[in-house]
Amino acid sequence: MGMNVTSIALGGLQASRERLDGAAGRIARRAATGLEAAPGPSLEQDIVTQREAALLYRANLGVLRTEQQMLGSLLDLRA
Repeated sequence: MGMNVTSIALGGLQASRERLDGAAGRIARRAATGLEAAPGPSLEQDIVTQREAALLYRANLGVLRTEQQMLGSLLDLRA
């Protein structure tokens, strides 16, 4: 069970980082080129995507922390 939770949370961390990186790259390209109407999502949408990705990243970290705490408690019970 623990490995599955870990895999899911790590996958969520990676997906969140990729979303954050993608949005940040688009924002940086807009800033560097001065293009307001760049292809792809709007600046506002990229900012929302960054916020969402950061929240999802923190949520997945919370899952990993909770799993570690539960595993520690289980080991304490068995000791």
